Amino acid sequence: MRGIFTFGFLIGIIIILGYFLTTNLTNKTNETNRSNESNKTNESNLSNSSNFLIENPPSKSLIGKMTELLGDISFESRVATMPASIKEPVDVHQGEIIKIGEKGSVTVSFDNELTLKLSDLTDLTFSQTLPSNIVLNQKDGQVNYVKTGVTPVSIRLLQSLLNIENGEVVVGIDTETHEVIINIKKGGATIGFNDIDNVSTIVSLHEGKKYLFNSDERTISLYNP
Repeated sequence: MRGIFTFGFLIGIIIILGYFLTTNLTNKTNETNRSNESNKTNESNLSNSSNFLIENPPSKSLIGKMTELLGDISFESRVATMPASIKEPVDVHQGEIIKIGEKGSVTVSFDNELTLKLSDLTDLTFSQTLPSNIVLNQKDGQVNYVKTGVTPVSIRLLQSLLNIENGEVVVGIDTETHEVIINIKKGGATIGFNDIDNVSTIVSLHEGKKYLFNSDERTISLYNP
């Protein structure tokens, strides 16, 4: 009798262990499948998101209109890997680049917000053109900026960031000397940068004044040629 009870008890333990082992294996398999499906979904979403960001600008971004094209002008679209020469106006979207050759120029206008005239040997990236903030990156050359709207306009100039408050500002960059000349023709602006000791500095720029920013020394002063 005791042998039968012991045998039955062992059989019961084996059945219970088998149940838990089978359940645990099934759960792990289901978790693995769910994880794989989740990873595939995330990869698919990431791929779709990346394609959207590369091929299409944000739906609410402002679009620049080209006029007065003259001379050698190159344009790099969002999907291009290098600039291509253009002879006719094209729309300018967020993330695109304009490069001007010798004796070239072009005007780009964002309705009721900002008008830019790019002169020869200019390299300008339209980093962001959202209604909340227009951000540009001027790497070389000379650009005349006329701010007519309320959208904030920020321009990266080598190791500094210029914020145009209103009016007309002309910016010229010499990449050989690493100097930036800022002419406040009308209105005002502020420039921010970290000085040589990495201390944040903000300077107000006033109408009718010209300023020289030295990117190597991280200093700004009145420009007196």
